[in-house]
Amino acid sequence: MDNIVISARAYDENAREILLHERGHVMARHSWDLLLLALLQTMQWWNPLVYILGGSLRDVHEYEADDFVLRSGVSAKAYQLLLIKKVVGASSYTFANNFDHSLTLKRITMMQKSKSSVWMRSKVLYIIPMATLALSVFATSESLFPSGNVLPIAQEYPSKDKLIPVDEMRLKVQYNVDFHYSKEKPEKVKHDVMYTEIGNKVCHSYIEREWKNEVKFNRNYENDGKRGTNAFFALYSNIGEVFVGYPKGKNTVIYSLDVLGTFKYEEPAAKLKWTITEEKLDTLDYHCTMAVCKYAGREYRAWFTEEIPVSYGPWKLCGLPGLIIKAETVDGEYRFVLGGIETVKTPADISLWKRDFISTSKKKVRKQEKLLLSRPDAVLDQMGIGYGAVSYDGSKPKFKFFTYDNPLEID
Repeated sequence: MDNIVISARAYDENAREILLHERGHVMARHSWDLLLLALLQTMQWWNPLVYILGGSLRDVHEYEADDFVLRSGVSAKAYQLLLIKKVVGASSYTFANNFDHSLTLKRITMMQKSKSSVWMRSKVLYIIPMATLALSVFATSESLFPSGNVLPIAQEYPSKDKLIPVDEMRLKVQYNVDFHYSKEKPEKVKHDVMYTEIGNKVCHSYIEREWKNEVKFNRNYENDGKRGTNAFFALYSNIGEVFVGYPKGKNTVIYSLDVLGTFKYEEPAAKLKWTITEEKLDTLDYHCTMAVCKYAGREYRAWFTEEIPVSYGPWKLCGLPGLIIKAETVDGEYRFVLGGIETVKTPADISLWKRDFISTSKKKVRKQEKLLLSRPDAVLDQMGIGYGAVSYDGSKPKFKFFTYDNPLEID
């Protein structure tokens, strides 16, 4: 048999209110909710969301018990004064179910609202499955990617003293990127891999090949003061490295323009105006909905799933009520398709690698990019990098080393 332990004074003065409050918990079967919560905490002990859920659930339990007391005929004013008396130091008023200090104001506020117990119970029933879904997002990689393709991201970072933490990482996502990097040869499709790190408020995306080139350039610069060049190969996608939401209300964009250096600029965070359509698609074991928008001179189609309730996706594509599983430009020149997901079980940061940036503006970066793409031979000559080729008459031919001429952002 369960017992409610209270002081003799509390029993003499407020026995009815106390017993009604506890009976409210019993009638609403709150013990079953707490058993479920305890099970979740056992399974997800490492996950902070489960403890946030616990606090919210207990708050709602108290609201329901208070509502039961008032519906049993107790004066709202007298009951609220009892709660206040407990908070201001009447230590003899000890309820078995915590009437703690932080809850009192919220409980009194809830009493002023005309919400029935049925309504409040529905809130609990709504919170639990939603919270369980959120927990599943951060629980196991398999639950996110049913095909079993768990993402092994092996990102090569420099020493930790060059890293600036900007957010706590929650998810790592891999997208396979297909793109037409040359308008002169539209039949040729290139492939690359994008990694997207999702945090609480920041989303960081970068292209694997671009990242590796940047690591190589910086090592060269540290060793002999010269970055080197990839001028004899294609420039690939040149999508750049993007921090969506950092700093607050802005994006940070980092572009590596080969021998010219690494450029960094900030821009206002894009508020994409998505139109969510009725079109559905089951892809990669997810139920998805299509949305469309225009951004930076291109039209996009994106398929997102509310099964993973995070409003991010590849590159700067964000703002939908679920993770973007697939996105493409309407003209088919760029396509991002989910390749894998990994949850972060041990603490990890989304970090900005602080290196020898050239801080500038987006407009100036585009100007340098056009110069590099139009006359890479002249740029290499100016930077003192020879390429050893001569024509039959002894003159240097005009090479077009960089075949990339189809940037993702047109505007």
